[in-house]
Amino acid sequence: MLTLHENVREALATATSLVGLVRNRFMDVVTYPGTTGITGTFLGVCPTEVTDNDYFWVQQLGPCAWLADATQAAVRGDGVEPSQETDGGYDLHDVSGETDQPPAGYLGAVAAVAGDYGFVDLTALK
Repeated sequence: MLTLHENVREALATATSLVGLVRNRFMDVVTYPGTTGITGTFLGVCPTEVTDNDYFWVQQLGPCAWLADATQAAVRGDGVEPSQETDGGYDLHDVSGETDQPPAGYLGAVAAVAGDYGFVDLTALK
């Protein structure tokens, strides 16, 4: 059952009106599981760990500090994506097309080594 807490502002025509619901994509999220395989959509970068059923802040656009898993030499401007090996970390973007996803962002002035936080400029995530 669905209860509306506000009135419908436009009259609905029974034969042509459509109504639908969309699940909030930020409900029941998990840390991007790099070690167990990707199971969903990358939503952004959190500045700290979040426990289950708590509210949290997630950054999707602009400069941020993100945990590096990049073992390859990285330079400013390299594309990055969620790590396939470290939960919640990033790795260099796989340009071979295995992920079929655009980069989540690009390295900024600080290209970190594995285990440190690097400066990443996140692009608009979808």
